Amino acid sequence: NSQGFIQFFRNTSDNTDPKFTAPVNLKACGHTIQIQSGYGEDIQGPLEARYGYVCPNVIDWNDDGRLDILFSDARGKHMILLGKEGPAEDCLDLEHAIYCNDLDLHGTWRCRPGIAKTKSKTIYITLDDNNELHLYSKIDTYNLRDEGKLRLKNGRTIPASTAQSGGTGRLKIDITDW
Repeated sequence: NSQGFIQFFRNTSDNTDPKFTAPVNLKACGHTIQIQSGYGEDIQGPLEARYGYVCPNVIDWNDDGRLDILFSDARGKHMILLGKEGPAEDCLDLEHAIYCNDLDLHGTWRCRPGIAKTKSKTIYITLDDNNELHLYSKIDTYNLRDEGKLRLKNGRTIPASTAQSGGTGRLKIDITDW
C-alpha cells in the first residue's frame, strides 16, 4: 500500500462467494515488511520520505512450490521476497534486489511488474527509466536478461504517459492469455 506495507487478506470462504478477513501486514524473517523511500530515494521529495507505494505481484518465481513476491515501489527499485516455510503472515525471506547486467534493476516508481511463465521462458515487463514498457526474461532467481523495449507494430515504443516526475510510473501490469 502507500505506506509501504504488503498486506494479506485471507479468504475464509471460496472463490465463488469470497469472504476476506481484515488485512494483516506480512512479515519477512519475523520483521514487518514496510518499504520507505527515505529522504534521497523518492522523486516526490522529503515530504513523502515515509511512503513506500509498494506495487507487488505474486508468483512462484523460483519454482520451489512457494509463492514469492516481486515488486517495485516509490524508489523505482525492483525487489523480490522469496517464499519460505512458515505461517502465511511470516513466510518470506528479506527483500533482495533483482539485477540486469549486474546492476540493480531500476525503473519508474509505483509500477507493478507484469510476470508470466510462457512455454519457453519467464517474462517480466515493467516501465524503464524512460517511462516506457520494457521486456526482460528470467535468467535465474535474481537476474534478468534485457529483451528490449516493447514496441508497437510500427516500431514505436510504448510510453505510460507524457507526464514528468510524479506523473510517471503508476502502472499496474497484468499479462493475460486473451
